[in-house]
This record gives sequence, C-alpha cells and structure tokens, in this order.
Amino acid sequence: MEINQQKLSKLGFTEDTFTETVTFFLINDDKKYVMALGIKRRNSYLYARIFRGSKIYSVIVDNKNLKLLCRVCISRDPLAFYYSIFRKNILLKCYNELRCIKRFCDAYIDAILDNLKIKDEAIEIFLKPIDIKILKRYPKGFNRASAAIIEALIYYTKMPFVNEDEKKRALLKIDMCRETVYRSSENPIYRKIIDEIIKRFHILI
Repeated sequence: MEINQQKLSKLGFTEDTFTETVTFFLINDDKKYVMALGIKRRNSYLYARIFRGSKIYSVIVDNKNLKLLCRVCISRDPLAFYYSIFRKNILLKCYNELRCIKRFCDAYIDAILDNLKIKDEAIEIFLKPIDIKILKRYPKGFNRASAAIIEALIYYTKMPFVNEDEKKRALLKIDMCRETVYRSSENPIYRKIIDEIIKRFHILI
C-alpha cells in the first residue's frame, strides 16, 4: 500500500505538531518494546525522537545491524498510554507479534525504519509507513479526563531529563491534571490512574 501525506494527515499527523501515540518496536525479529511516543509527519514519513535514558535508546544505539519494525497505534484511550509506561507487559502480551487489538487502538500504521540520526540527547528516527489499518469507524467524543491523564503521563516520562526547577513546575501541572480528572469524571479507573501518576512522581523527586 502506498502511504502518502494525505493519508497520514487524515489520521492527524502534521509537520508542526507531535501526535501522541503508543508505538511498538520489533528489533531484529525478536526483541519487543513499547513506549508512548510523540510523532510528526515529515512529507510521507513519520518522525520521532527517542531520548537518552530510555531502554530502547540503548538498544538502538548499541545495535550495528539494526532491523526495526514499528506499529504506531493511534488511540485516545488513557489506559493504552498508562500501560505503555507502567504496565508494559500487559500491552506486549496483547500485541503479540505486533498485532493490535481493538480494545486500545482506533487505527494503526505499520512502518519500517528508513533512517536515523544519533545525537547527544536523543535519536531521531524516520519511519516509512507500509500499511494502515482502521479498526474503529465510529468517532469518539472528546473528554477532558482522558486528555488530562495523557498529559500527566507525558510530564512523568520527561522527569529523568529535566532539572529540579522543571520538576517542580511539572508537579504543579500534574496537580492541575488531577483536578481536571476529578472535576470532569467519576470514573474510578481514571481517578486511580491519576493518583498513581502523582504517587510515582513523588518517588522520582
């Protein structure tokens, strides 16, 4: 399947804004990883940065004969992002051999590594899409609780890479995310997730 800019744009990928995804990596046909990953469109390619300190950064840098396949899952489900950070084993089990399931993903893109640039603080990867699958055809309404949880998770993943002042500012923002979740949703799972993020955040600082 030829994947052009128009198809990527329809899925929300642009050249000026990162789209948050849950991305699976299959390295050299045997090693599997999953992470929350912000992705932009670069013409007909997908562009992302993987920062130093993450496990997959080391795997890619240390691998001279790299063969990398990706499945980029597009989702608004905060559970998918939560699992990609704190319960990776659940997602890896669900996505055995990089097979997506409808529970978490609205659509996915299969891609191969086309190019990478290794820099001091991050790897820049350029992915060539080879297939797109739409799993859910009914649109979902926007809710602030899901967005706030995903935002809090993004702040959490940045903690190993920022200074103490930035950590304090991030804590204030995560507290605001918690307030949003509690104001906009009575879902006990959402409230449990945001409380766990804050608990884990305090352990980091």
